[in-house]
Amino acid sequence: MPNYNLFPSNHISTTKYNIYNILPKNIIEQFKRPANIWFLIISILQVLPFNLSPTSSWATIVPLSFVLITTLVKDAYQDVKRYKNDKKINNRPVRIWNDKNEDFEQIKWKEVNVGNILVLEEDEQVPADIVIFATTYPDKACFIETSNLDGETNLKVRNAIDATADIFDGGVPGSMKMTHLLDEGIIKTEHPNTRLGSFVGSLKLKSHPKTISIDNSNVILRGSTIKNTKAVLAFVIYTGPETKYALNQKRPPFKYSCLEQKVNKYLFIVFGLMFVMSFICATISIVKAYKIPKEYKIYSDQDPKNEFVSFFTFIILFNNLVPISLYVSMDIVRLFQAKFIQWDLNLYNSQLDTPAQVRSLELNENLGQIEFIFSDKTGTLTENQMKLKKCWIDGKIYSNHENAETEKHKESREFCNSEIISDLNSGSNPAIHDFLEAISLCHTVIAHKDETLKFQASSPDEEALVLAAHCLGYSFLSNFAGVCTLEIKGIMQNYRTIGLHQFTSERKCMSIVLEAIDNHRNTFGILICKGADNILLDKINGDAEEIEELNCALNKLALEGLRVLVVAKKELNQNQLAEYKRKYEIAKNAMSDREKRLEEVAEEFETNLNVVGITGIEDKIQEEVPETITKFLAAGINVWMLTGDKQETAINIGYRCKFMNSDTKLIKLNINSIESAKATLKSTLNQYLQLDNPQYLEAVNLFKSESFRNISSKDIKEKEFASLLSNLNLALVVDGQSLLYVYSDIETMNYFIMLACCSITVICCRVSPLQKAEVVKMVKDHLAYKPVTLSIGDGANDVPMIQKAHVGIGIIGQEGLQAVNNSDYAISKFKYLLPLLFTHGQWNYSRISRLILYSFYKNFLLVLPMFYYTFLSMFSGTALYDSWLLMTYNIFFTAIPIIILAISDKNLPQDTILSTPILYSSGIHSELFNLKTMMQWIFLAVIESIIVFIIVIIGNNGIEYNGYRESFILTGTSAFFIIVLTVNVTVFLLMNEWNFGFILITCSCPLVALAYIAVYDKGKIPTEELIGIFCHVFLRPQLSSAIWLVPAANFVISFTKIFLSKIFNKNASNKYKIAPIENDELPKSERMFLKIFTYASNLRSIFINKNKKFTEKKRKSSQRSDFSMNRFTLKFHNVIIEKLFITYSREKFLKFTKVILISIFLANFVWTIVSITSQYNSIFMFILRILLVCFTLFMVIIVYTQFFLRHYEIIITVAIIFSLLIKAIIEFINIDDNSIITALSPVLVFVVFSVSTYKIVVIWGGFLIIYITRTIIIYNGILTNLDFSIVLLTYIILLISISIISAYVGYYIEYSKRKSFILLKKLEGEYQKGQKILGNLLPNFVKDRVSQGIRYIAEQQFNVSVLFCDISDFDKICSEHSPQELIDLLDKFFSILDNLCTKHGVTKIETVNKTFMACGGLSSAETVIEDQGSKSSAVRVVELALDILKKMRPVYLKNSRKFSIKIGINSGDVIAGVVGSHKPQFSLVGDTVNIASRMCSTINKPDTIRISESTFKQVQNEDWDFVLDSITYKGIEGFTDTYFVSQKKSKNKILRRISIFDKKGFPLKSSSSQITQMEIDYSTTPLIPEKRKQSKIIKSATSFSIEKLSSEKPDLEEKSSLGSAFIDKNKKKEFIMYNLTANIHNYRKGLILTCAVYLINSCITFVYICYQPITRYQTLQLCFRAITLAGLILFTLFILKLYKKQHYFIIRTFLCISCLLSSIINRYKEYPLSNCAILEMMYNNIIMNHIGGLSFKRLFIMTIVSIVVWILFNINYYNSGFIENTIFLISFMIFNLSASYMKEYHAKNIYDLHHQAKEEISKTEKLLKQMMPKPVYRNLENGITTTDHYHDVTITYADICGFTALSKQKTPMQVVSMLSKLFTQFDELCVNHDVYKVHTIGDCYVILSFGDWEGGSRDPIKECINMVNMAIDMIKTIKNFNLTENIENKLEMRVGIHTGNVIAGITGLNIVRYDIYGPDVEIANKIESRGAPGKINISEDTRNLLIKADPLRFEYEYNITITHTPTKRTLNSYFLQTLNHQDAWSDY
Repeated sequence: MPNYNLFPSNHISTTKYNIYNILPKNIIEQFKRPANIWFLIISILQVLPFNLSPTSSWATIVPLSFVLITTLVKDAYQDVKRYKNDKKINNRPVRIWNDKNEDFEQIKWKEVNVGNILVLEEDEQVPADIVIFATTYPDKACFIETSNLDGETNLKVRNAIDATADIFDGGVPGSMKMTHLLDEGIIKTEHPNTRLGSFVGSLKLKSHPKTISIDNSNVILRGSTIKNTKAVLAFVIYTGPETKYALNQKRPPFKYSCLEQKVNKYLFIVFGLMFVMSFICATISIVKAYKIPKEYKIYSDQDPKNEFVSFFTFIILFNNLVPISLYVSMDIVRLFQAKFIQWDLNLYNSQLDTPAQVRSLELNENLGQIEFIFSDKTGTLTENQMKLKKCWIDGKIYSNHENAETEKHKESREFCNSEIISDLNSGSNPAIHDFLEAISLCHTVIAHKDETLKFQASSPDEEALVLAAHCLGYSFLSNFAGVCTLEIKGIMQNYRTIGLHQFTSERKCMSIVLEAIDNHRNTFGILICKGADNILLDKINGDAEEIEELNCALNKLALEGLRVLVVAKKELNQNQLAEYKRKYEIAKNAMSDREKRLEEVAEEFETNLNVVGITGIEDKIQEEVPETITKFLAAGINVWMLTGDKQETAINIGYRCKFMNSDTKLIKLNINSIESAKATLKSTLNQYLQLDNPQYLEAVNLFKSESFRNISSKDIKEKEFASLLSNLNLALVVDGQSLLYVYSDIETMNYFIMLACCSITVICCRVSPLQKAEVVKMVKDHLAYKPVTLSIGDGANDVPMIQKAHVGIGIIGQEGLQAVNNSDYAISKFKYLLPLLFTHGQWNYSRISRLILYSFYKNFLLVLPMFYYTFLSMFSGTALYDSWLLMTYNIFFTAIPIIILAISDKNLPQDTILSTPILYSSGIHSELFNLKTMMQWIFLAVIESIIVFIIVIIGNNGIEYNGYRESFILTGTSAFFIIVLTVNVTVFLLMNEWNFGFILITCSCPLVALAYIAVYDKGKIPTEELIGIFCHVFLRPQLSSAIWLVPAANFVISFTKIFLSKIFNKNASNKYKIAPIENDELPKSERMFLKIFTYASNLRSIFINKNKKFTEKKRKSSQRSDFSMNRFTLKFHNVIIEKLFITYSREKFLKFTKVILISIFLANFVWTIVSITSQYNSIFMFILRILLVCFTLFMVIIVYTQFFLRHYEIIITVAIIFSLLIKAIIEFINIDDNSIITALSPVLVFVVFSVSTYKIVVIWGGFLIIYITRTIIIYNGILTNLDFSIVLLTYIILLISISIISAYVGYYIEYSKRKSFILLKKLEGEYQKGQKILGNLLPNFVKDRVSQGIRYIAEQQFNVSVLFCDISDFDKICSEHSPQELIDLLDKFFSILDNLCTKHGVTKIETVNKTFMACGGLSSAETVIEDQGSKSSAVRVVELALDILKKMRPVYLKNSRKFSIKIGINSGDVIAGVVGSHKPQFSLVGDTVNIASRMCSTINKPDTIRISESTFKQVQNEDWDFVLDSITYKGIEGFTDTYFVSQKKSKNKILRRISIFDKKGFPLKSSSSQITQMEIDYSTTPLIPEKRKQSKIIKSATSFSIEKLSSEKPDLEEKSSLGSAFIDKNKKKEFIMYNLTANIHNYRKGLILTCAVYLINSCITFVYICYQPITRYQTLQLCFRAITLAGLILFTLFILKLYKKQHYFIIRTFLCISCLLSSIINRYKEYPLSNCAILEMMYNNIIMNHIGGLSFKRLFIMTIVSIVVWILFNINYYNSGFIENTIFLISFMIFNLSASYMKEYHAKNIYDLHHQAKEEISKTEKLLKQMMPKPVYRNLENGITTTDHYHDVTITYADICGFTALSKQKTPMQVVSMLSKLFTQFDELCVNHDVYKVHTIGDCYVILSFGDWEGGSRDPIKECINMVNMAIDMIKTIKNFNLTENIENKLEMRVGIHTGNVIAGITGLNIVRYDIYGPDVEIANKIESRGAPGKINISEDTRNLLIKADPLRFEYEYNITITHTPTKRTLNSYFLQTLNHQDAWSDY
C-alpha cells in the first residue's frame, strides 16, 4: 500500500464549522449557555405526556427555537467569510515536478503532498514547509521574508543542502534529469512542532554513506515569501496542519463576553431560588393533598400523591425567572452596536478608505472592561520603516530635514539634508565621503533595478543606511561573484570582496575587507567596520578627548530614542592585505572551529580603526501612539509589548512609545534555567517590594480586600507599603527563551506575575507566535482578579494571541489579512484603539449592564406574584397568567424599550471620556454589573411584586360584579398589565438621553399589550381563555384604579433606588478624581499607586493555578513518547504513528472483516427469507427487510475496494448506525421481542469489527436506551406485574452486562493490537539500529556472514590494489589539539575519504590510528559506478589518491600549519578474511598489504603519492606524471623501483564537479535526526511520485518488518491448525502463563461483574420460584445456583493465587459449565420469560470466551457441548420462535468464538515475534558489544558521536614475530585459520583479564587496560597488573601454539606496554571503529617496535605502577630510551623479568 495516507493534505481551514457539523456543533455551543439548557429542559417537561405543565406546551419551545435559529444564522454568516478567505489561499497555484511527464506542472496549494518537489520563483509564497535542494542565487543561498510568521519584514538567508545544490547547474527544467540520483534517499525529520527557530533533520543519499544534517538554515516555512532569488527547488516535508505556520495558529475559539459569563454564573443563583421556591410549594402541596384532598382537587386534577409531578409542575411555573429573551436582546443590541462602530468616522481611515470592522458581535461590552493590552510591535506600534534620522560626521550632526519637505516626503524613507550635500560638494568635510562610502559597502543588502533601484536586506537598519547613501549620490548597485559595484555621482567604482565577517550577537559588529579593482584608491585595501558603540569604541584609534567627543555624540543621539551605530574604517597596505588574505583563507578552509577562527582573524585586524561617523536610525512610530498609550496607562490599563524582534529594538520602541520614561528602571530577564529564573525573580521582588520585611506582611495580606482598591485605610503600615509601591517605576523585559523557563514551573510563574503586576509595562522580545498566546493565557487564566485582556496585531504571527485574548484586534495593514480574519475587531491604526475602547467600549458596557439587570428585574417582577398566588390556590400549581400572555411578555411588551436603550443611550459624552481616562476604570472594576447590583435589582423586584400582589390580588379578593366572584384569570390579567406598565415606566429611569423614538416606543408597549388583550378577548385568538376579561378589567373601579396607582407607586420606589445608587456611586467615584494628564507624561505617583492596587489583589496570592495539573501536564507532554496513547480513545498522540497503525491494522484484519461481512450477509439473507415467509404482514416490513439485505450485500461488495480500505472506520461506523437504525425501526413497527438480536448486536459492533470503541459506546448506548424504552412500552399492561418486573429487570441487567463486557473486550482487543504494533515497531527500530551500526563496522558483504555467527572467513583475492593513507606529523597534531578537536579533525578527514571511496568505487577496509586503508578490486565488494566505466581497480585507486590530495590541498590546521598526508599504493594478491571471535575484524593480509604500507611509510615529502612497480604497470598509460624512485623494504634484498604519481599540470583546466543526484525519486522517512526510542518515525513516502519501484536496497533498509522473521525462520515455531496451538508443550505453558499474567487483573474485574450479575439473576429466579408451586426440581435448581455462585465468589477471591496453579483451568472450566447449565435448566419456558434464560446463557457464553483465559480448544469444545445440550434440553418446546432463537444463539456463540480465536492467534503471534525479534536483536547486540565498548554502542544507538579522554591507561602493542614468513608457506585458508585461532585465544584472554581489545593490525594486537566501561571507579595499578598478566599469557599462548601446530620457525610475541593518557573516539562514515589516539599511543607503539621477540618491553611509567603494586614480583632490565619529539618527552624502557616461577614464560 502506498503511504499517501500517512501525511495530511495541504488544505488549511480556519473556519469553526463545515457543512456537516455546523448544526450540531453550533447547537452544542449554544447550549453551553446555562439558560438555553434550562429552557430546553423546560420545553421537554412541557411536552411530556404526564400533565406536568400548568402552561401551554409551546410557551417555551417557540421563543427558544427563535433564539437558537437567530444565533445559528449569525454564526454561519461570520464563518462563511472565513471560508472564502481559506478557499482563496488553498487554490493558489504552485509548480511541482511531475516525474512521469518529466516536466513541471501547476497544481493548487491544497494538492501539494509531502514528497513533492516544488519550484518557487521570486516573490512567490511558500505553500508548505520545505527543505531547499538548490537555488539560482550564488553560494547556494536564497532570501526569504517571514513577516507572516514572526512579523519581521527584513530578509533572512536560507541555504541549500550542499549535497543537492548542483541540481540547478543546468537550469530548470534542464537539470531535472539529474533527479535520478535521489533514488533510495531518505529524509528524516523531527515530528511537527511549533518551534519556528529550530529544525532537526537529516538526509541520506545512496551516494553519501554518511547522513547529511539538515537544520533551520536549510528549511523555509509555509507563509514565507521568496525574495531576490529567481528560483528555488525544494522538497516538501510538512503539509497542512503539520506545518509550523498552522501549528502556531489555532482554530477560532468560541468567545463569550465577561458579562455574559457572569450572567451564566449568576443564573445558578436564580436556579437555586427557583428550586427553593418549587421545593417549598411542592412540599406544602403534598401536605395539603393528603390533609384536605377534596379541596385540593378543586384546584388541581393531578394525582395528589405524585410528589415528582408536583415538583416539576412548579419548576415549569417559575421557569420565567430566567429571562428567555435576554440572549436574543443582547445579540440584537450587539448587532446595532457593531454598526455604530463601523459607521464611526473617528475610526475611519480616509487614506486607506477603511472603516473599522466588527467580526465578533458577542464581545462589544468587553471593550469597556479591558485591563491588559498585549500589542505587537512591527506594523502595530511602528510603521516598520527604518530611516536614517541623524548622523554624526567629524564632529558635526546632520539631520534629516523633514520639515522642509512636502507631506509626501514625510512618509518616505529618503534622507534629505542640503547641508551635508553642500559640505560634500565643497570638500569642507572630507570625512563625509568616507562615511558614505563605508555605509554603501559594509552591509549584506541586495540591490535590484526594475524602473528604479530597490534594496532588500536581512536587517532594516542596513537597508536604511544604504538608501540614505543612495539619496546622497552613493548608490550601491550589485555584489556579484565577489565584486561590489558602487556608483558615486555617476562614476562606477568596483571593489573586490576579500573577506566578510557577519554580525553576530556575540561580536555585535560586522566588518568587510575590500580591494579596489579600478585603482581609484591610494591604498591596496580597506577594512570597514560598523557595530554597537560599546564594542567599537574599544577598537578605535583615538585619544581621550576624541573618545569623550564620541561619547557625547552617542549620548545625544541615544536620548532622542535613535538606534546608534558607529562606523569605522582602516586602510590596509599591500603586506597587511596579503596577510589578511592568507589568514582568512586558512580560517575559511579550517576543518574544525571554522567560525571561531574567522572571528579570531576579524578581531586581529579590527584594531586601530578610525571613526568615520555615527548613525542614528529611527523606526517610525505610528501617529499618536505615545499619546494613546499614555492615556491607557492613566486609565489603569496595563500595556505589554510582545514582539519577535530583538531586545535592544524592543526597548528602544518602548521608550519612544511612552511605555516607560528615562527614569524607569529596566529589569531584564535573560535566563537559562528554571533555578536562575526563580532566583532572579525572587531577588528582584525582595529588592523592590521588600516582601520578606515582616512589617509589610500584614499590609500585603490586605491586598485581598477592597480597601486597597478604595485607598481609604488609615493604617500606618499599610500606608508605608502603599507608598513603597507608588514610588515604583519598573519595566520588565524578558526574552522568549526565558519565558520557557517561566512557564515550566508554577512557583517561577508566580514570581513573574507578581513582578509584572508591579511594573508599569512588560516587554517580551524574541517570542514565537505561540509564546505570545501563552503570555496572554498566563495573564488571562492565572491572575486572581481575572482581568479582561485584549491583543492587537497586524500579521499572521499575531493570530494565536489574538485568538487567545478575550478581545482580539487586527490591524488592517500590509501584512495580509490573516490577523484581520482571525480577529474580533479590525482597525487600520493603533490610535483608533483609544476611541474604540473609551467611547464604544464604555458605552456598550454600560448599555449591556443595564439590559441584563433590567431583564432580570422584569422577569422577577412577573414571576414572584405567581409564587405568592400559590398560597391562595392550595399550592396546586395553577398559573396566574394566561400562557399566551407569558409568551408575549418577553418578546413584544417589555423587550423593545430596553433594546432601544441599549442601542442608543450614552451614559457619558465622548469628549468627557477621552479627556478623563480614569472614568474608564468603572468597567475594569465591574461597577455597573456585579452580584451586588444584581441583588439590588432583584430586591427591587421583590418589593414591587409584593405591592402588585397585595393591591391587585388580595385587595380585590371577594369583590363581586353582577353577582359573580372574579376569576383568577381576571385577577392575573390585571396583574399582568400592571406589571407591563410598571417595567415600561421603570425603563425611563435607566435612560440618560431621552429621545422621541424611545419615548414613543416605550409608551406604545403598554398600549400594544392592552390591544393584544382586547383582541384576545373579542377575537378569541389564539384561544378562548380571555373572553370577557378586557371589559371586566376596566369596569371594576378597584382594578382600573390599581392599573394606574400601582405603577405610580413602583415608579417612586424605582426612582428612589436609582437616585440613591447614583449618589453613592458619585461619592465612591471620588477616588478616581485626578488632575488632567499631559500627553507626554506617564501617570504620576498617585495614579501609579492606584494602578498597582487596582491590579494587585495580593502579591502573594495574585497568581492562581487555574489548572492544578499545569506542571504535570507540561512534564508529561515533554516526556510523551511517539507511542503514547490517549487512555480513553486509544489513539496515538502522534498523528503519523496513528496513521501507520491504521494502515497496519486494516491490512492485517481485512481478510477477517471480509469473512464476517459475508457471514452477516448470508445470515441476514436467510433470516429475511424465513421472516418474510412466516411473518410477512406489510409491504413496509418487506421493503425494510429487502433494504437491509441490499445494504449488507453492498458492504460485501465495497469491502473489496481500495475505498473501503482508506475509509474503513467511517464506513463501518456508518454501517453500524444504519443497521441499528433499521433494527430500531423494525422493532417499533413489529411487536416482536428481539431481545436476542439486541444481545447479539454489541458483540458484532464491539468485538467483531475493529473500530474505535469510544465511538461505538455512544452509538450503542443510545440505541440500547431506545430498545429498553420500547420494551417497557410493549410489555407494560400485557404481562403480569411479576412477569413484567422479571422481564424488565433481567433484560436491563443482562443486556447492559453483555454490552459492558463486549465494550470491554472490544477495547481490550483494540488496546492489544496497538500495544502489539508498538512492540513490533520498537523491535524493528532496535533491530535496524543494530544492523545499521553493524553495517558501519564491517563491509556489507562481510556483515551478513558475521552476524550469523561465522567467524572463519578467508578468501584469496587476485589483482587488487591496496591504498594506505597516513597523516603526516600526526604525533605533533595530537599534542597540539584537544581531545574533542582531534576526534573532530579525524572524523572530518576520514569522512572525506569515505565519500571519495564511494565516488571511485573503492572499498574502505579500516582506519587504524592515523592510517586509512582502502582496497579496489575485491570481487565480493566491487561497486564501480557508471562514470568509472570499465576502469581497472588500480586506475580507480590512483584516481582516489589524486582526488584525496586535491581535497586536502587547501586544508590548514588551527595553528595555520598545512594539513599534510602521504599515500602509498600497491597491487597484487591478498588474503581477505575475518579474524577474531570476541571482536571479529575484517582484514587483508599478505605481502601486497605490507608493501603498500611500506610505500606509504617511506615517503619523506608530504602530500605525495608513491605507487609500486606492479601498480605502475597497470596505470602507466594514464595521463599522469610519473617520477621514478627506489626503496628497500622487508623481505626484499636491495632496491626496488617505485613511482611518484601526480596530475599533469595544465593551464585553465577546470574540473567539473560530479553531480550526486539520482533519478527515480526516493522514499522519505519522517523522523528525528537524533534517533531515540522516543522519536522514531517509521513512515516512508516517495519523494517523486508514487509509480516508481523501490530498489532492493531501500526495501531492505526501510521496509524491514519483524514479522518476516517468522517466515524466514520456520524452525523457530510450529503450530497446529486449530487455535494456533503450540506443539512444543513447554512453549505452550510459557505462553499460557505469559498471557494469564498480563491479563489476570482484567479477568478478576470481569469475574466480579459476573458474580454480581449471577447473584441478581439468582435472586430474580428465587423470587419467581417463590411465586410458583415449589417442586423438587426447582429446589435442585436453586441449590445448583447457590453452589455455582459460591464457587464463583471463592474463585474470584483467590484467583490471584490460583492462576499459577496447574488446576486453575480445571476449576475455571467447571465454573463455566456450571453457569451455562444453570442457564439451560432455567424454568423460564413461557414467552417472553424464556428469552431471559437465553440472554443469561448468552451472557455466560461471552464471559466464558473472554474472561478467564481459556484456550480456544477448550472454548470450542465447550461451545459445541453447550449448543447440543441446549437443543436437547429445549427440543420439547420446538416452534418457529425456538428455531429463530437457536439460530441467533448459535450465531452469538460463533461470533464470540471467532473473536476468541483472533485474540489468541494475535497474542501467540506477538509472543512468537517478540521472542524471535529478541533473539535476532540479542545476536546483533552481542556482536556489537564485542565490537565496541557498551557505552559507545549505546551512544551510537542514539546517534551520539563518542569522544573520550582517559588518564593513566595502560596500552599494549603485541606483534607476532615470524608470522609474515610463515604465511608464505601456507595457503590463504591456513593463514587466516592460524591467525584466527591465535586471535580467538587472545580474545578469550581479554575477557578473562578484564581488558579491552582495541583492534588488530595484520598480525599486531592492540589492547587497552580497562574493561569496565559502564561506570564504577578505576584502579590504574590493578589495570596495569591485568595488562602485564595478559601479556605473559599471550607469550605463553604463542609458545603453546608452536607446539600444537608443529611450527618449525617458531613464532615469538614482541610486547610493548606503556601507561599514559589516550583519546578515544569513532571517526569516519562507514567501516568505523572505536580507536585510540594521542602521544602516549605513539609511545606505546614505539616501545613495542624497540622491543625484542619473546620479551615484554615496558615504559618507566608502567614500571613505576608495577613497583607500587608488588616490588618483589619483577625485576627490570634497562633496554633503550624512547624519545617523542612532538611532546619533547624521553622515557626509559625496560625488559620485564619475572621473579616468580609461576609467571616465568621464557622457559614455558
